[in-house]
Amino acid sequence: MQKYNIKTNIPKYDSMSLQIPYNQCEIIDHELIQEYVKYFPKINKYSQVLEKPKAITITKFKGITIRILFNETNIGFKSKYQKTPIRQRNIVLTLSAKLLKEKYFEGINKNNIKDLYNEFMKFEIFKCTYKTFLQSLPTDIDICKDRYVTSSEQFLKSIISLQEQTEKNKLYTKQYNKILNLGLQFNHRERATPTKPYIKLYFKQYDLQSKSKEFAKEYLKNYKSEIKNLIRVEATIRNYQHKKRLVKKLILPEFKTLEELLNISDSDKNKFLIESINSYIIKSVRVKTEGLTPKDQIITQFIEQLILNKYDYNQIIGLSQYIVLKNKESERKQIINTKKLLTKLYDKIIHENDQLRTQSIENKSIQEFMNWLGINKLA
Repeated sequence: MQKYNIKTNIPKYDSMSLQIPYNQCEIIDHELIQEYVKYFPKINKYSQVLEKPKAITITKFKGITIRILFNETNIGFKSKYQKTPIRQRNIVLTLSAKLLKEKYFEGINKNNIKDLYNEFMKFEIFKCTYKTFLQSLPTDIDICKDRYVTSSEQFLKSIISLQEQTEKNKLYTKQYNKILNLGLQFNHRERATPTKPYIKLYFKQYDLQSKSKEFAKEYLKNYKSEIKNLIRVEATIRNYQHKKRLVKKLILPEFKTLEELLNISDSDKNKFLIESINSYIIKSVRVKTEGLTPKDQIITQFIEQLILNKYDYNQIIGLSQYIVLKNKESERKQIINTKKLLTKLYDKIIHENDQLRTQSIENKSIQEFMNWLGINKLA
């Protein structure tokens, strides 16, 4: 039996909508494009209004639901003299990494996109050429990356710390801490904007044991040990305006088609994830107090950190005897000696205090988590 590994820290496409031009498709199942009327059996009546075609839903795979939809939208006017807008007709479908089944953790990429194309052609709802498929327009694009943590408890502490850094943006966040549902969500998919995108960080192991249990049981049998303590961050490029902003800020290169999207580098996809998370983070910059010597600046910042760590006045003053700076030394030498002294004090404190040693290890894990997200909080 073939065994697959999960490649962590590599950004990948989890899902997206694809708009395929209707005039380049052959319709096989005409239910896709048929308007219909509603029937009310209790009063034996039909509605007088034609309803737009409904999406065709396919549930032939365990834990995978596919929808294919015909839609028609206004795309504007060619000239000011035109009275009615131009209508654009498309076949819209959702590309999901779940359709890759056992290769789900690869994400959608240029090496497996033809497999997804072939799956849709097998449904016999519509047909289009592979070239048409690649030249179609992707929207509502989900980009994600995975990582391992030591435990769900450590992940919870990390997302609590992350949420604290959002400050006034906290109103956009929602934390989940329930049985088999652990994570932090930023905004809602339907309310997302280019400056406040939809993002979620979640404990992927729990997701595969609950919401995606049927899918995991059927297709991820060989991943039982690999999904333990796996987490995921996922962000969405919602629409054209969002994409335009990302291109303008040089976060992503210009792209229009599915083929162009799949050629975007991992580095650029990672820049998008970092930009998305940082759009909610408030950078706390320490303002220096005018008129203080370098020595006083260092001691002031040190005292501030002790206060943040719940030291009281007497404890802080009690530490002053250990800090000795010689004003006659050069500023560079003072900095070197101060670093040595603070390092020595830090090592001594965590060596002698189990609680602070535990806190130090926890702080290191949280900082590694922040680095993974691309958050560099200013001191």
